[in-house]
Amino acid sequence: MNKTINSYTVLGTTFTAADIQSRSSHIGGEAVVGNDVAVTDIKISEVRSVLGESVNNLKGLNQSANINKYSNFSPFSIEAPFNSVVFNNTAPFNLGDFACYNKDAVTPSIGVVGVEEGGTILIHHCNSLPEYGLIETDIHLGEIDYEGLYNGVNSFVVQVESLGKDDVFQPAILADFTKISNNDIQVSTSVTIDLEGVTELSSREYTMSAYFTDGGNKKIYLPAASFSFNVRARIDHPTIDLNNPPPSWQDEGECVTESLLASWDAVLHSGRYLHVNNVYVIGEVAGEGMSRMYSGDATLRVILDGGTPIVNTVTIQNGGALSEELVIDMGGYVNCTAEVESSITYTSC
Repeated sequence: MNKTINSYTVLGTTFTAADIQSRSSHIGGEAVVGNDVAVTDIKISEVRSVLGESVNNLKGLNQSANINKYSNFSPFSIEAPFNSVVFNNTAPFNLGDFACYNKDAVTPSIGVVGVEEGGTILIHHCNSLPEYGLIETDIHLGEIDYEGLYNGVNSFVVQVESLGKDDVFQPAILADFTKISNNDIQVSTSVTIDLEGVTELSSREYTMSAYFTDGGNKKIYLPAASFSFNVRARIDHPTIDLNNPPPSWQDEGECVTESLLASWDAVLHSGRYLHVNNVYVIGEVAGEGMSRMYSGDATLRVILDGGTPIVNTVTIQNGGALSEELVIDMGGYVNCTAEVESSITYTSC
C-alpha cells in the first residue's frame, strides 16, 4: 500500500515534510519529495508492531484502543462539524491511513504558567489590589491540522470566564505561534482578568478555554478540557534595608566634632511593623583623642512610595541605647519600595 502525505500550515506555522517524516513511527518506506512525504509498502505486520497489538486483521488494527488519535495522520478522521473536534474511526478501513502515523503525538492541552489544574494563583500587592490582573498561558496545540478542518479559520482565541459571575473577559486573540518541536505548537500569551471579589481571605474561580475561529460565529475548540484555577490576593508589605544608612547631623554642642557614626538594629515584624532598637552614637571629639557616647534624640524618617515621610523620634539614653522601641507601621502603601533618611540631634561636652 502506497500513499503521499502533504505538508500543512496552522495559522502561519508550517509542519514541513521533514517534520512529518521525522516524527513518524515509520510504517512502510518513507521519502521526502519536495513538500510531500512519499510512503510505500505499508504492511499489516508493521502496523501491528507499532500499535503493540496481537490482532492480524485490518478492522481490528484500525479500531485498536492503542491508536493515538491526536496524530494528524491515522485511521481516525478528524472533523469539526459544530464547535468541537470529533474523532471517528469507522469503516471503510484503509491500510494507507497509517502512513506517517505518529504514536507519540502530543495531546493538546490548556494551562496557566505556575499553577496546576484547580490550583491557586497568588496576586501580590502592597495595599489595594488592582482592578485587573494578568495571567500567562501555556497552551499546546499538538500536530492537528486545525485549518484543514475548516478553511475559514483565521485566528485563535483564549477566553477566560469566572464561575458564578456574569462577566465574560475580553479574549486574547493570537496570531503568533511557536513550533517547539516537529509535533507541537505552543501558544504563550498574557490574558487580562477581572479581580473583583479577590481578597486575602476570598479566592475567585476562573475557567480558561481556547478555540480557532473565522472571526464570526464559527468556533473550533481545542480537543482539550478547559482549565480551571483560582486567584487569591497576597499583601506584600514593604521592606527596607537599615544597615547603617548615612545619617545627617545637627550639632547643638560646643565641641567640634571630627567624625560621628550611627548604627542600629532593625527587624520587620509580621511583614508590616518595623521595629528599631539598639541605636548607638559614637563620636570622636577633636583634641581629646577618644571616643565618647552621646545622648539626645534619634529621628528616623521613612519615605514610602514617594509620599509624606513617616517621622518617629525616640530619646537616646547615656550609653547610646534607646529609651523605648521605635515602631514604624509600614502598611497602607501602594508600592513595595522605600527610602530611609535619618538624623540624630545630640548634646555633648
